[in-house]
Amino acid sequence: MNLCRIASLVGAFVTVAFGSSLAFGQDNVSGDWKTSEGVMTLTQTGDQISGRYTSDHGEVLGKVQGQVLVGYWIEDHSDKKCATSKNGRSYWGQIQFTFAGDTFSGRWGYCDDPVSGNWTGTREAKPVFSVNGRWQTSEGLMTLVQQGDAVSGSYPQDRGEITGMMKGPVLEGYWIEDASGQKCAVEKNGRFYWGRIRFSFAKDVFAGTWGYCDNAIDRKWTGERVP
Repeated sequence: MNLCRIASLVGAFVTVAFGSSLAFGQDNVSGDWKTSEGVMTLTQTGDQISGRYTSDHGEVLGKVQGQVLVGYWIEDHSDKKCATSKNGRSYWGQIQFTFAGDTFSGRWGYCDDPVSGNWTGTREAKPVFSVNGRWQTSEGLMTLVQQGDAVSGSYPQDRGEITGMMKGPVLEGYWIEDASGQKCAVEKNGRFYWGRIRFSFAKDVFAGTWGYCDNAIDRKWTGERVP
């Protein structure tokens, strides 16, 4: 057999067996982290990372490669002023954080100096939040059931129905009724009276908006959880 062909096959196997597993195993680092430099909030979009922390209006920018974040910290003040600025501030340095689930161990330095100082952190657990239950709302008493991110519900006005998905504390979806102020061109769940909703929950209350059909959602819908 051709040795070059064997080498190609081996290389392809390594890429599939190991390279792809690293990609699938990569964790999203978004969240609140309790770190040696204060509480830090990170947001990950693709492989790009941005964040804020409490020390001197600290800012973090960088790119994650596998489980390693490489980038910069930026502050209002620090022990060394750099010759150039980043994001309009002259106090910054390089960082390298290695993540392992809900912890990271990292290094930092001043300006473009080598990273040598320690920077560690632990992700803070997010409180479990569910919208399950009864809600007294501006459209009547509503009962919601949440299964994972999916939400369904009902309310008495015109046999009202709610269906949607949670995105963090925000429910985006639809209301559906037997009749309303506007008939839609297409039906949803067998009925022609429906519209989009967006409810933002904060503990036991929500502030929301709704609209007709696929029109703008600009009418208020509020609610409070009841026993």
